[in-house]
Amino acid sequence: MPLEGLIDCFGNTVPWSKLAETYTRGHWVIPTDIAPGGGSWPLAFLLALGSGREQPDGIRVSSLLESPLRAGLKRSQPFWSKPHELLYMVDGTAVHWWLAQAGPSGAEERVHMQIGTFDLASPVVVSGQPDSFNAKTGTLSDYKRMTSFGLKKLLENGLEAERPEYVWQLRFYAVLLAENGHKVVPPYQLLVWASDWRKPMRGQPRDPRFGVFEVMPGENDRAELVTRVEALMSLEARALRLDDACEDREKFGVVSYGGLGVPRRCAEYCSVNRYCPWWQMATK
Repeated sequence: MPLEGLIDCFGNTVPWSKLAETYTRGHWVIPTDIAPGGGSWPLAFLLALGSGREQPDGIRVSSLLESPLRAGLKRSQPFWSKPHELLYMVDGTAVHWWLAQAGPSGAEERVHMQIGTFDLASPVVVSGQPDSFNAKTGTLSDYKRMTSFGLKKLLENGLEAERPEYVWQLRFYAVLLAENGHKVVPPYQLLVWASDWRKPMRGQPRDPRFGVFEVMPGENDRAELVTRVEALMSLEARALRLDDACEDREKFGVVSYGGLGVPRRCAEYCSVNRYCPWWQMATK
């Protein structure tokens, strides 16, 4: 479903047809000092703004990295998004244009896999597009952008503890590549650049603007991918239930909403909470 519009800084919904303001994000750091081969970050950002956002048919790997409830609602319901969230999406895309200025980093090829292990009229197609895969060496890499504070937590606590979805993304890419006849050699690499450089981070022993993390395959990666696809398709095929609630891992604490204590993630960060049966029950 297409986005209906934006939610502005005052919490008002603004349809595309009435969007007249220019949204900016303060203290944005242009990483020219670590750009490969002197690449231009402003040029990369402009190219990202102009790139299309056509979505492939079937299920994308990115839809399998969050709860089936949120992923299913986003696939079936119109929703609003916040400007800063869209800026982060464009910023992430800009990384790929930025790296491309240094030369080819491996083919960004979308790979597909058919799954037909459940009772559906036709098999479900799952697809993913790794950021970088070298078919000759079998090396698989992915690139991310996040705040310097988030990157600092990654460096301190590890990828599995802070962002397990990034681990599964690389593992699922490896499954898709293997299904398409490619040999993927572990460990897989995740390269993370900070999207800002906050003053509290300066002068620390480890400057959290860049980090490299290694991901090893698991024993049941293909089975996990199939399980998540089945969970998503099952949710789309039936009425939503209260036991479809999202996991507790990303609640981000509790906030007051209408006099009730509700998870902060649900109240402030979920773009489809108005369709969620748990949210409707909790805020009656």
